[in-house]
Amino acid sequence: MPACRYPIASDQGFLMRFFVPFVVALFSTVTPGLAGSYSTETTVTAATVFPQGAAVRRQLSMELPAGRHDLTLLGIPVDGPELETLDIQVAGARVLARKFRHSDVPWHDYRSAAYLAARERVRAVEQQILAVRDAAETARLRARAADQASGFLARLGENEGLAGAEPETLRAITRMIAEEALTSARAAQDAEIEARGIERKLTALEEELQAAMQDLAAVSGATEDRGVLTLDLELEAEGTVEIDIGYLTLEAGWQPVTDLYLTTGASPQVDIRLGARVTQDTGDDWSEIALSISTLRPMDRASPSTLWPLLRRIVEPEREERMFKGAMAEAVVEAPVIVDEFQPAYDVPGTGQTYTLSAPVTLISGVEDTFLEIGRVSEAAEVFAQAAAQHDSHAFRMARFRNSTGRTILPSDSGRRFVDGVMVALEATPQIVEGEEVTLGFGPIYGLTVERAVLNRSTGDTGIITRSNAQNERVEIAVRNLTGESWPLRVFDQVPYSEQEDLVIDWTATPKPDEQDVDRLRGILAWKMELAPEAERIIRLDTAINWPEGMELR
Repeated sequence: MPACRYPIASDQGFLMRFFVPFVVALFSTVTPGLAGSYSTETTVTAATVFPQGAAVRRQLSMELPAGRHDLTLLGIPVDGPELETLDIQVAGARVLARKFRHSDVPWHDYRSAAYLAARERVRAVEQQILAVRDAAETARLRARAADQASGFLARLGENEGLAGAEPETLRAITRMIAEEALTSARAAQDAEIEARGIERKLTALEEELQAAMQDLAAVSGATEDRGVLTLDLELEAEGTVEIDIGYLTLEAGWQPVTDLYLTTGASPQVDIRLGARVTQDTGDDWSEIALSISTLRPMDRASPSTLWPLLRRIVEPEREERMFKGAMAEAVVEAPVIVDEFQPAYDVPGTGQTYTLSAPVTLISGVEDTFLEIGRVSEAAEVFAQAAAQHDSHAFRMARFRNSTGRTILPSDSGRRFVDGVMVALEATPQIVEGEEVTLGFGPIYGLTVERAVLNRSTGDTGIITRSNAQNERVEIAVRNLTGESWPLRVFDQVPYSEQEDLVIDWTATPKPDEQDVDRLRGILAWKMELAPEAERIIRLDTAINWPEGMELR
């Protein structure tokens, strides 16, 4: 016989009071059907989240009698990689067949107890709002009735039949009209005041309604793309059946978040707090699951690139290309280059890294980001100040340390940086592989000032017979320590360099730089100094550039 079907949860009357609790209980427990048919809901129990996507596991255990049974599992995703990568492991029974239904399934009509409670709260608040508005409208009806009475009394005084009335009668009628008009006006005023007082309750109710709708949205998982999986099982004897269902989904991911805490003093160190920002929009709330964070990318390609034959040929340049492009027309046209796919920013040696959290985690679908700490490490650091004279008006605090953690520190698009417990910056953190030494900034030091001034710059012709062009420049860099402590300081500047024999560049510096071509960057100079409080250092840099007449300096 087919697996049993469930009634649709009705919104009114008898069905709401009696069948909804029955449906909730039906889905929350294993329900035996007739003639060996069973149905049960499946929930997520574990997940490994990748930078893009996740491996999700649904696990359940149930007791079944001996014989052949149809076991229907509710809530399985039906589209995309979920169905393509569906993996089912059964222990305690033999699987004779499996059938997947993705349309006209009872899961579409199912709503959890949390959803029903949240929806009932929304409807209750909506009813309260309607009641308040009705009460305010009732009060205003009295106000309008009093206004109409006042109008009638005003028109009564204009009645032509009163023209021949005795003065005493007119005075009595006038007093009556005035008293009744005042009574009507007061009644109208009181009714309007009552209506406004009633409407003041709407503000709190509307806020309560908004909160109730947000709670409803939080538990309204997307159930449209769900199906039912029916397993045809056979048991030789009564026993426990363990079922493990796994699949990949694209609707989840994580990003590294790296916070750096610099502690200064006699023994400075950098505390590195490794974290993850995890999101999932699978339509399932992952409640108290076993969660792992992995750098693997199982949905990327699995095979290397293919090389194709490279054909080279020569052609005679066309006259128009020589006229308009000059020497560029004579350049060899390179064959198109086939570029590999984008490589992940946090690709690491080997197969990757996986972090398993020690405690269960809850991740709500589609409505929140979850920040998790996955590790802490500490490294001894060297602290100093550094400035690039051409661009910086003050120096920056720097920390140099080596990654000796035995694993790669993943790059982070944003991360907080602290100095002695105070946050000083928000900046991306690069990937730091095992054994690599890095230097990272920890905010400005405004008391270490840097001023770069061009004292002289001249350009002109030189020579008597052989004419050439020349450019001379003198730069002065003044560094001052206005803080109350001594600072080891590195000051960077640069001079131009040439790869042409006819372009001659000479430079001199006082004092001489401690480093040239820093980090293999030509023309980059660095001076190291220990700057005491209130101290000042001056660096002078002279540059001379010469090139033949008829050429332009670029």
